[in-house]
Amino acid sequence: MKNYHRIIIWVDLILMFICGYFYTFFGIKEDKKEYFFLAGMFVFILILDVIRRLKKIKEHKEG
Repeated sequence: MKNYHRIIIWVDLILMFICGYFYTFFGIKEDKKEYFFLAGMFVFILILDVIRRLKKIKEHKEG
Protein backbone atom coordinates (compact mmCIF):
# COMPACT_ATOMS: atom_id res chain seq x y z
CA MET A 1 0.00 0.00 0.00
CA LYS A 2 2.92 2.31 0.69
CA ASN A 3 4.14 1.98 -2.91
CA TYR A 4 0.68 2.88 -4.20
CA HIS A 5 0.78 6.18 -2.30
CA ARG A 6 4.28 6.93 -3.57
CA ILE A 7 3.22 6.32 -7.17
CA ILE A 8 0.21 8.60 -6.76
CA ILE A 9 2.46 11.28 -5.23
CA TRP A 10 4.69 11.14 -8.33
CA VAL A 11 1.63 11.35 -10.59
CA ASP A 12 0.44 14.38 -8.61
CA LEU A 13 3.84 16.05 -8.95
CA ILE A 14 3.90 15.44 -12.71
CA LEU A 15 0.37 16.82 -13.04
CA MET A 16 1.37 19.88 -11.00
CA PHE A 17 4.27 20.57 -13.36
CA ILE A 18 2.19 20.04 -16.50
CA CYS A 19 -0.74 22.07 -15.22
CA GLY A 20 1.44 24.87 -13.91
CA TYR A 21 3.39 25.12 -17.15
CA PHE A 22 0.66 24.73 -19.75
CA TYR A 23 -2.08 26.71 -18.04
CA THR A 24 0.26 29.65 -17.55
CA PHE A 25 1.60 29.28 -21.11
CA PHE A 26 -1.90 29.35 -22.62
CA GLY A 27 -2.98 32.03 -20.16
CA ILE A 28 -0.23 34.33 -21.40
CA LYS A 29 -0.76 33.35 -25.04
CA GLU A 30 -4.53 33.92 -25.00
CA ASP A 31 -4.46 36.65 -22.32
CA LYS A 32 -7.01 34.88 -20.11
CA LYS A 33 -6.60 35.47 -16.40
CA GLU A 34 -9.01 32.67 -15.42
CA TYR A 35 -6.40 30.14 -16.61
CA PHE A 36 -4.09 31.32 -13.83
CA PHE A 37 -6.88 30.88 -11.28
CA LEU A 38 -7.68 27.38 -12.56
CA ALA A 39 -4.02 26.40 -12.51
CA GLY A 40 -3.61 27.71 -8.99
CA MET A 41 -6.67 25.87 -7.70
CA PHE A 42 -5.70 22.61 -9.38
CA VAL A 43 -2.12 22.76 -8.07
CA PHE A 44 -3.42 23.63 -4.58
CA ILE A 45 -5.71 20.58 -4.61
CA LEU A 46 -2.81 18.37 -5.73
CA ILE A 47 -0.59 19.76 -2.97
CA LEU A 48 -3.26 18.90 -0.39
CA ASP A 49 -3.46 15.38 -1.83
CA VAL A 50 0.33 14.96 -1.62
CA ILE A 51 0.31 16.11 2.02
CA ARG A 52 -2.50 13.66 2.83
CA ARG A 53 -0.65 10.77 1.19
CA LEU A 54 2.62 11.63 2.95
CA LYS A 55 0.75 11.47 6.26
CA LYS A 56 -0.61 8.04 5.32
CA ILE A 57 2.90 6.81 4.50
CA LYS A 58 4.17 8.18 7.83
CA GLU A 59 1.31 6.47 9.72
CA HIS A 60 2.07 3.22 7.92
CA LYS A 61 5.73 3.43 8.99
CA GLU A 62 4.78 4.06 12.62
CA GLY A 63 1.99 1.47 12.74
